[in-house]
Amino acid sequence: MTYIANALPLLGPLLGVEQATRIGGLSARQVAMQNHARLQTAAGQTVSGLHDPLALVALLLAEGGGDVSRQGRSLTVRRPPLLDLPTLDDAALAVWSAAFDGLVRMQDRRCALHTEREGQGLSLSLVTR
Repeated sequence: MTYIANALPLLGPLLGVEQATRIGGLSARQVAMQNHARLQTAAGQTVSGLHDPLALVALLLAEGGGDVSRQGRSLTVRRPPLLDLPTLDDAALAVWSAAFDGLVRMQDRRCALHTEREGQGLSLSLVTR
């Protein structure tokens, strides 16, 4: 993921923010999908079969220092790890969110993750595609 974070500031001026965000999001989603099984194993979840798509996302956010609460198919995260939300632009948030969306899609391909700013935190909701 470091190469994605390093490349985005360079891609913006070359391709424009919209295109750089799209490429960054696709790259982040792919990296997360490629590492899904390893992350699942490290989290103590079994790799085979469908599981709760939000469980791994919630665990990773909590382990990273986020204050995570869950209500049904939604997570609320205060102090999301590695993000300074007041200064974070929408393009960077979209790329960050795409990585977690990739994890959700590996758990259940019928689902996607929708992320919105909510005060000093984020709201992540599971939606059926």
